[in-house]
Order: sequence, then C-alpha cells, then structure tokens
Amino acid sequence: MIRPLAAITATLLLLSFPAAAQDAEEGEPFCIDTRRIDRTTVIDNQTILVEMVGRDDFRKITLSSRCPGLKIAGGFSYETRLAKLCRTEIIRPVQEPLAAPCAIDSIAAISPEEAEALRQQR
Repeated sequence: MIRPLAAITATLLLLSFPAAAQDAEEGEPFCIDTRRIDRTTVIDNQTILVEMVGRDDFRKITLSSRCPGLKIAGGFSYETRLAKLCRTEIIRPVQEPLAAPCAIDSIAAISPEEAEALRQQR
C-alpha cells in the first residue's frame, strides 16, 4: 500500500529536480566520484575523456561551450566539496589562473570502443 503523503513527497522531489530525473531515465551518470578517477585526457577544448578505476570504465565530459586554453594546457582543475564532479560544475585549464570558468554540460558513460575513438581524435 502506498501512503498518499509518501507519493506526494516523491512526486514533489522529482519535480524539484527535473534534470536529475531526466539523466537517471536516460542512463547518463549525473556525477563522477572523483576518488574513482584514474586518468583524464583532454580531447579538445570542449571534450574530456575520463578513465575510471576499474577495467573498461570510461566517461565523456562535454563542456557547455568551448573552453579556451584547455587543449593546450592538457589538464584542468576543479573544486568540489563532496568528492563528486557533476553537471554544471566549473573547471579551469591548469596553469591558467585567470582563465574563464568552463561549465560541464554533460557526463556520459561510454564504451571502450568509444573511448578509443576519442583518443584517436587528439
């Protein structure tokens, strides 16, 4: 038996966080646990490949717009309080303290084949 109050609360929570609900439905990870990041590779000024600890576990970060200096810098920095890198988080090219902030638009799990195709684009 579903209690009406619990059903209303769950509905309100889903309505309050439509982006999170949408990501979960599409199977897209909303965040990356930074403690599980093994290596990152900057593909271009808008795309980052993330290799997670564990075999064949990859994520593709797409930024909301081009991030000048990211490809040249070859890496990025971020600040997080919860050891999670999530959509809408801000990153900056390393060694560019005055660089404009760059927002993460999406984080998607990708196959090893897709990861290799990204590496080839470098």
